[in-house]
Amino acid sequence: MSNTFFLKLAKIFIFAAAFTPLLYKKNIIYPYLTGKLFFLRIVVELALISFVAYKALSINFFKEFKNGLKSFFSAYTKNALFIALIAFFVSLAISSAFAENSYRAFWGNLERGEGLVNFFHYLILLLLMIILFGQRDWFKFFAISLGVGMVAIFYGFLQSAGMMNFPFMPQGGASERAGSFIGNPAFFGAYLTLIVAVGGIIIGFVSKKWLKGLVYSAMALSLIMIFFTRTRGVVLGLGAGIFVLLIYFAFRPSNFKTLKPLNFKTLKHLNIRAISIILLSLTIIFSAVFWLTKDAAVWQKIPGFDRLAKTAFLNSNDASVQTRLIAWQSSLKAFKERPFIGWGLEGYLTAYSKHYDPKYAVYGETWLDRSHNKLIDVLVMQGVFGVLAYLALWGLLFRAFRRQPLVLAALVAYFVQNFFVFDEINSYLIFFPILGFAIVYFANKNSAAEGEEKPLKDEKWKLLVAILAALLIFLFGYFYNYIPYSQAKTANLIYNTRPTPENQKIIIEYLKNSFYPYNFAQSSIRNLLFDRFHNTADGYTIFDKPQFDLLSKEMEKSINEIIEAEPNYDPRYYLRKNQILFIFAKRPGNEALFKEAETTIRKGMEMAPRRQEFYYGLAFNLVGQGRYEEAVETAQAAVELNSQAPRAYYYLGLMYAIVQKKAEALESLDMVQKLDPDLSSLNPFDSAGLILAYKIIGNFDRIAELVIRRIDGENMINASRDDYLLTLKYFADKRDAENFIKVAAYLKQFNDLKDDMEVLIDLAEKGMWDIIHNL
Repeated sequence: MSNTFFLKLAKIFIFAAAFTPLLYKKNIIYPYLTGKLFFLRIVVELALISFVAYKALSINFFKEFKNGLKSFFSAYTKNALFIALIAFFVSLAISSAFAENSYRAFWGNLERGEGLVNFFHYLILLLLMIILFGQRDWFKFFAISLGVGMVAIFYGFLQSAGMMNFPFMPQGGASERAGSFIGNPAFFGAYLTLIVAVGGIIIGFVSKKWLKGLVYSAMALSLIMIFFTRTRGVVLGLGAGIFVLLIYFAFRPSNFKTLKPLNFKTLKHLNIRAISIILLSLTIIFSAVFWLTKDAAVWQKIPGFDRLAKTAFLNSNDASVQTRLIAWQSSLKAFKERPFIGWGLEGYLTAYSKHYDPKYAVYGETWLDRSHNKLIDVLVMQGVFGVLAYLALWGLLFRAFRRQPLVLAALVAYFVQNFFVFDEINSYLIFFPILGFAIVYFANKNSAAEGEEKPLKDEKWKLLVAILAALLIFLFGYFYNYIPYSQAKTANLIYNTRPTPENQKIIIEYLKNSFYPYNFAQSSIRNLLFDRFHNTADGYTIFDKPQFDLLSKEMEKSINEIIEAEPNYDPRYYLRKNQILFIFAKRPGNEALFKEAETTIRKGMEMAPRRQEFYYGLAFNLVGQGRYEEAVETAQAAVELNSQAPRAYYYLGLMYAIVQKKAEALESLDMVQKLDPDLSSLNPFDSAGLILAYKIIGNFDRIAELVIRRIDGENMINASRDDYLLTLKYFADKRDAENFIKVAAYLKQFNDLKDDMEVLIDLAEKGMWDIIHNL
């Protein structure tokens, strides 16, 4: 078989990687990411196998192989951009080796698709492109990437128009903010900035005016779609890119040339500098006007500018901004603890948990595994050495494209928007090829000679080495691509199955297929399924129902296994185990489990000492053990962590109610509604607890008030049907016709109550309260 066959095959697999952003698998967990992750890994591995076979068939002597390596390193070890790339990967490897959880640092997880092993896939892709690609190949890859971007943009426009039934349309997106096949609008916006950069590179390859026109049109569509993502960070990045572009033309000579393949023709006919200065001035004026008038209604009618106009860095009501600022401050504290090599890849969650700022609870209790600032992520996970390599990489990348203003501006836009989000697979798939292309251009080297066929000698050992290498890569692909992929598909099937006592044995069999063998996907799969069964679509938890004990025990086992495998990684493992133990401990004869649950919750507390959820869980646990005063003290400690967190007062009020301190309970519960009038910070279980607290202390008037406000749309409390019926009785006793009728009208939605409510409404309107009381 000709060695050129394997060369062509390797290139085909590389070109196939460019189609990754279009993959969407609805029958798998994380449908916008999981399919992309495994597809990309497989095609890169197949490209590597093909490359190994190509080399085995084309190398005649070991000396020639050595000379090939020597040639490669002599060309690229003098390349500053390549050196910066290698330095960045060395930092990745070192920080991963010394990470708190080196297993997670190496393998990553399904939610993000990173980890050292995935970064090495990007590096392999980049190196294969450098080695195998000639100028025409680079053009093909970027042309395919641009075409893929146009398909994603087309579906983005359909999504914005509300055409969600169009063939192959990803499900679950929202028309308010386009996400297309990327899913997350912020990631889609970031991806589009790199599509603009790809267009800028392609312009350097084409000479025909109509082709240039098509490319410029594609770039223009990308810019338009960015505004439909309504992503503030990307819009700011785009503004920075435009600013750099205008600066470039305003202060550079209007006639310039560049080296191939990044060649620009001499600019003629227009005074580019004068136009750029005028546009630059108008941009500055527009930015000032926008900032001074951002509260005007007109900006809410312009996609992209609508959300940007709402940004308020100094306004505590802008939750998106404030949570980022709080997270960044916590991140800097984590960096100071491990400043040199960082916490390791995927170690941000551990670092953030330890240095969590309780102020975050005012805006919700989200768990962050990224700071939403790429530079800070690198700082925390890779330390100062990683940041220096990262900044050097970007600085040299800007330098490489210093005479390509469109590419330079797009890269600046991407770099700036990354101050508000982080990289992901779709962006990496464009960024690393651009980086590889820049390395080739920067070295003024083209590797088209790799396509030349060389005579083959009959040396069987070389074929044997190639076969063994291919087998190793294949085995890796089977165990760490196919198996996790199958597990993720099974997990999705379980997630979408309604558990019943009759089908739980079948679910358990599927769980075993999804849980074993243990691999990097398990943290994602097990946590997702635990949350699914703890909060079912029917509004109950299976752990609280004895008829689901078989399934409950299997889920408990899965959490115990992940704690044993990764004990110091994610504090949420201990929250989940505590939830199971606490529920089981409430059953007669299981009281000893309260002590085990306490040990569990305190272990999580060691990892996240200022995280309020652990104080809430511990307070409940202490109540279960009859240690009421300690429970109140624990809840009070949560309030002291942040006196503006509504949920902290809720738990304190509930503890006071349990110990029958009515005045203190009312004071705390009133603070909940003062800090959070619509009660949006409370989850369904909190809502039930709030109403229970009022029942314990006998304040049915507060329950009635909550219910009426819920009917009027003034709060988001999750009151049960029985709570509405209790409120109806309360208003009947008070002979409050207006509110009685309002509650009865609400209860008419239940078919079995409809006729009765109509009768009660009629009696209330006539003032026949004695009859109502006798019913």
